Amino acid sequence: MYNSTVYKPSNKFSPLGIVLMFFSILAVGFIISWLYLIINSVIPLIYLNIILAAGVSFGLGAIGAFFVKIYKIRAPKLAVIVSLVALLFVNYAKWGIYCARDYDKYMYSDMKETKVTRIIGDETVLPKTKEEAATWLLYFYELKGTKISDMMKQYSDYIGYSSFLTIFGDDLYDIYTNIFGSTADEIYENCQKIISSPDMSLYDYMYKYRNLQVRNAFWFITHPADMFQDIKDINQVGRWTIKSHRFSNSDLENNNIKGFVLWLVWIGELGFLMIPALYLIYTKAKYPFIESEDEWAVEEKPMPTFIFEDPYPNQSSSPQLLKNDIMRTPDCLFSLNAVSVVMAVPEKHYKLTYCRSKYYDEIYATVNYVAMINPRKNQRKTVNVVTNLKVDADFLATLYGKFGYTVPILCKGENRAAEFSKENTEKAQAAAATGPKSPTPPKATGAEAIFDEPLFNKPAKKQPAADSFAQQELKREQQAAAASRPTSGDMDGIDTSSLNLDDIDLNHM
Repeated sequence: MYNSTVYKPSNKFSPLGIVLMFFSILAVGFIISWLYLIINSVIPLIYLNIILAAGVSFGLGAIGAFFVKIYKIRAPKLAVIVSLVALLFVNYAKWGIYCARDYDKYMYSDMKETKVTRIIGDETVLPKTKEEAATWLLYFYELKGTKISDMMKQYSDYIGYSSFLTIFGDDLYDIYTNIFGSTADEIYENCQKIISSPDMSLYDYMYKYRNLQVRNAFWFITHPADMFQDIKDINQVGRWTIKSHRFSNSDLENNNIKGFVLWLVWIGELGFLMIPALYLIYTKAKYPFIESEDEWAVEEKPMPTFIFEDPYPNQSSSPQLLKNDIMRTPDCLFSLNAVSVVMAVPEKHYKLTYCRSKYYDEIYATVNYVAMINPRKNQRKTVNVVTNLKVDADFLATLYGKFGYTVPILCKGENRAAEFSKENTEKAQAAAATGPKSPTPPKATGAEAIFDEPLFNKPAKKQPAADSFAQQELKREQQAAAASRPTSGDMDGIDTSSLNLDDIDLNHM
């Protein structure tokens, strides 16, 4: 019985390759994520955003697969785990970049256009001495515990107010101390700056004059709690609609995608950004590696076309049935009808490809089932039957011979295509000789019997009954008497030999 085995990776890897793959995915992922967010913000259709996300993922997967190939990493699970961790960091950084861009668009842009005196109030009299500044500080203490969020609930649809609270604080005490300072000297100096520069923007005042840290991508990455809070705030109000996929002030009511639906959209985006990359890396690490040659298996270029007709065209479980046959012996494929390059490809067929070692010492075959779903759109469904099944050189040589191809020079296998062809012909002839006869139609009943029977049936001819003993004796005596009579015109003792019957007139008798 044929020993059917499927290739299994050796789980060997290069530590240096694993480390380089991890940091390469991180570095490239940060750059691609930044470009992805910029392009994503100007694309009007969500379907294009999905394609873009999958493209980014395939790009990162190609980088990981590159290091798997170069450093000969044959540990698929380890490669996937390391890549998964790297991709999670990449997506975490992407959210940091997203929140920073969101601040620039909805917070900092307004702060740059808003004068610092407006946020304070035109009627507010700023302290001109340190004593007045100390009085202000006492007033700040009295406001401690007063939540501005409670005062702004009626403006819950206002985009960005919650982010305003994360910058300046929710408590009135925190808001005033963040703007003016937490000591009498700070309050006095900051108020003098505001008085001397009334046209200064709130952004320049906070981040240039007071040197407070801007909430950029690095700040969000290093402050995960604040970043997650900002993500929740964005989710409460939304930033885009299905129609435009870009936020506009006309979408402030209830048109924005938000809440539970927006969480699902973000989870789906995460899947598109990660799954293709992990699939590429896993597939490459699982690809056959020739340990004896310390090289990856190679494919024929161009790969010859090996297509077989479906032996079970009327069975929905055809791939599983053929898989069972192949796992018993791959030679069962040689009993199938081959589809040559000049023939039309059937709607249901099997396609074989293979990879090999340099000198054909190790060969691994892959068989896929292909079925036409929509001929008008040329849509096909592909089902994997068996992947990387180990076969020998005889199998490959016979495969080439069955399709009429020239066997590769380095392949030293025996071409048994003629033997299989003869065997298939004999089986076909034997099946035709012992094939089932035409079935006898069932006897008609009821009304069918009336119309199927002929109107007049010819009676069957009766067989004569056997003579009795007396009849047999009488016949024997008659035969003996007849034998003793003369045969020359004698009739009852009268000589009739000279009688001329032509002269007798029968009308006068």
